[in-house]
Amino acid sequence: MIDSHTVVRNFWDMFIVDALIGNTDRHNGNWEFLENKISRNVSIAPIYDCGSCLNPMLEDNQIDALDEKEIENLAINCYSCFTIDGIDCISNNRKCFYKIVIENRYNIIKKVYNELVGEM
Repeated sequence: MIDSHTVVRNFWDMFIVDALIGNTDRHNGNWEFLENKISRNVSIAPIYDCGSCLNPMLEDNQIDALDEKEIENLAINCYSCFTIDGIDCISNNRKCFYKIVIENRYNIIKKVYNELVGEM
């Protein structure tokens, strides 16, 4: 049996991974549990239904034709079916706080990435 704390932690971990890989198809039907038939241990599948990530419909020749701005737009215009605003059990104050923290973290990651790319 998996405790609810583990399931919730896994949900948010996967939410972050989905954001990074651009998986726009994560929904309540895209989770899986693995059961060991002998030990009866149950675990959460580490990867499940990520077929919509990393722009799988783009052919190599289409990728070659993308300019820097188009690649940036592909990275930015990736939306999860889950949103902070859609979580009723979180106060509006906390939602605003999360959005500010996430935006700040994004800007830090973007700055570090740009510095690393500039060094290459």
